[in-house]
Amino acid sequence: EDLPVTTDLDTILAQHFAADEIEAIREAVHFLKWTQLCIERCFKYFEGHDGLEEFEVTAYVRDYARWVLEPYVFNETQGSVHLEIDTLEEGMIRANVSLFLRIIYNLVVNATEAMKSRHGVIRLSVETTKGKVIVKVSDQGQGIEARRLEPMLHRQDVGRDLHSIGLRFVGETVEQFNGQIFFDTL
Repeated sequence: EDLPVTTDLDTILAQHFAADEIEAIREAVHFLKWTQLCIERCFKYFEGHDGLEEFEVTAYVRDYARWVLEPYVFNETQGSVHLEIDTLEEGMIRANVSLFLRIIYNLVVNATEAMKSRHGVIRLSVETTKGKVIVKVSDQGQGIEARRLEPMLHRQDVGRDLHSIGLRFVGETVEQFNGQIFFDTL
């Protein structure tokens, strides 16, 4: 069958697919665009670009949560824990986008580990206050003792605690971006 001459994607899809299939196709297209953006960022990084750029965080966090974090949390907890986005305020930062998203990923991984044997919600929010972007990840897990947290964020020996690897990355990267990190814990 010859393809129609129209460039209107909705018209083409409506002629050949059911409504639920169209939505799945739109989501796949969105995912492919996200993947393309990630690949373009990799090429920019390897071409000698320092990777730092000024960007608005909302779209990145929203898309990353939808395509990466939500499925991760759901799969790791067999659906007993869900990721919810509370607040997404617009805010500009200068950072490496990939590393910024990795910070959020590591925090969500730790929250997921804390919640594995429970049912509940991990909340993610981005807020702006006095020109600063504040990323919050909260869970209903038992928490990390404050005396154990500080060594995890810096290059101190914490034995075989695997949480320390992700949190150490978070601490060092936030510092590299001239940011600050705070935890509410035990």
